[in-house]
Amino acid sequence: MQNKRRKAGAVAAIALALMFILPACAFGPESSRNLVSSSAGEAATQDSQEEAVRSDSSGSERVAAQEGVSSVSGSSRDVLVPEPVSASADENKDAVYKTNAEVRVRTAPSTDSEIYKSLPENTEVEVKGEEDGWYQIRLDGAIYYIRKDLVTKTDGSSETAAASGGGKTVVIDPGHQAKADQSQEPVGPGSSEMKAKVTGGATGKTTGLTEYDLNLQIGLKLQTILTERGYDVVMTRTSNDVNISNSERAGIANDANAAAFIRIHANGSENSGVSGAMTICQTSSNPYNGNLYAKSHALAEDVLDNLAASAQCRKQSVWETDTMSGINWCKVPATIVEVGYLSNPEEEKKLAADDYQQKLAEGIANGVDQFFAS
Repeated sequence: MQNKRRKAGAVAAIALALMFILPACAFGPESSRNLVSSSAGEAATQDSQEEAVRSDSSGSERVAAQEGVSSVSGSSRDVLVPEPVSASADENKDAVYKTNAEVRVRTAPSTDSEIYKSLPENTEVEVKGEEDGWYQIRLDGAIYYIRKDLVTKTDGSSETAAASGGGKTVVIDPGHQAKADQSQEPVGPGSSEMKAKVTGGATGKTTGLTEYDLNLQIGLKLQTILTERGYDVVMTRTSNDVNISNSERAGIANDANAAAFIRIHANGSENSGVSGAMTICQTSSNPYNGNLYAKSHALAEDVLDNLAASAQCRKQSVWETDTMSGINWCKVPATIVEVGYLSNPEEEKKLAADDYQQKLAEGIANGVDQFFAS
């Protein structure tokens, strides 16, 4: 009887043990396999998405970098995984520059291209790239061009492209004025020969264009271009209602210690068929400033060559003479630019056109650039 009780107790003990052991054998290993599989699946998903981000550097990577995180799907939930900021995000960011002066924005990287608009000094622009000495800028939802030497970085750095003008002073004298002054002054310092202080200039017979007004229009255009190129520009006049003698105009250039003095005029002839541009300088034996002949002649030659090329007009020559009081009183390199003949009906019409005046001004400016570059 006692043995039967012992056997029954042993059987009960075994049965109780089996109740704990069998479920563990039946379900434990499968649960462990599911747990490993789930972890591996999440890791594989994360790896594949990270690989996709790395392979699409132009899209997903930049989005992840901008947003700072990327979403990775798990078996039962979404996990936010921090994404490293891409270096290309900063490298591709548009650089912001500021205009150094009032500048012209053009439709192509050339001074001969169409002007889209002018921007005031200290205007911020987004630079997208560069091409042939020009910056591509984003403006009004489109791409335009601006000269590299006319803008400065706004990041506080001292980097500024060297302007072609380099701060050199150029004095522009739009010849003549609305009312002539026929009172006399010496043709040169200490000279007994006298000459009218300033005349009113020629007038076109076809359009009625006056020389003094034409000279001012071209002079103001030239002022804008040279300022854009980094020159310090001084105007002898910005209005027709003035009274400034030729010697006084030379004095303005002398006082400014000009690196170049550009005097703008238009020509006339009894022969209405004569056309073309020419420039004037003193002779090498000029008694007042013959020592400036070489520089003045080089300036006159460079301006004439570039003006004729820009305007596509007939090129005459450099006339050397000591009869011009506005040159004789100069202590700086100077030239008179005769842009064309108001006595020629066809050329007069061209001279009256704004786009042709712009070409003349561009050509003169190119000549000034060449003079200083040589």
